[in-house]
Amino acid sequence: MTIAGVVVVLVFAYWFVGGFSQNRDTGMRGRSKNNLKQIGLGFHNWNEVFSRLPTPYAQLPDGTPLLADPTKRLSWRVSLLPFIDQGNLYKQFKLDEAWDGPINGPLGRTRVSVYSDGVRSDPSGDQTPYRVFVGGGALFDENQPIALADVTDGLSNTIMTIEAGETVPWAQYNELPFDPAASLPPLGGSFRDVILVGMADGSVREVKKSVDPQVLKAAITARGGESLPWRW
Repeated sequence: MTIAGVVVVLVFAYWFVGGFSQNRDTGMRGRSKNNLKQIGLGFHNWNEVFSRLPTPYAQLPDGTPLLADPTKRLSWRVSLLPFIDQGNLYKQFKLDEAWDGPINGPLGRTRVSVYSDGVRSDPSGDQTPYRVFVGGGALFDENQPIALADVTDGLSNTIMTIEAGETVPWAQYNELPFDPAASLPPLGGSFRDVILVGMADGSVREVKKSVDPQVLKAAITARGGESLPWRW
């Protein structure tokens, strides 16, 4: 083969591999965005039924935590199961048992497609990158759940769920503590340049990882009164 022929083959191979990788990334990103939309719809349906959002951990109807130890509590992702077409799985959970207990542990290793981004390695099937911010004026609070109607910053301007930098077992209550004065935790990770964010109106945004942290913090608060730039 001539040098020119080798060059043509190499260029074609580069184009083919690059195009395949880009198409795969686009497909995976679309799947993850759809997951966040399904989770957002689940939250909206919960709000419709209970006139408020859930706390970030499973609780009794009156708001009482089922377990005193926060590290053993079941996540909001368990509470949301009936609202994402996983009611049969929800019924099997023992809500007053630890997330990794003898009954709940095996259930938590059930792969729930809506909670899996399909990108990061997850041999056990129990990992999720989709988490919420808790406290500090965020949409979720351990002690005082709010209704979507009480979000004064606007639902389209308020972050509901986010693709975190670290995955956690989906059944475990292990969220992102929010302090406006502190640094944000690692975010994103599934995709190189963007963080996928589910907004409180049910939409999903692709936010650049280079976004100003102060802008992101303003979007995390539900009633902070901050102004967001038109494009962020």
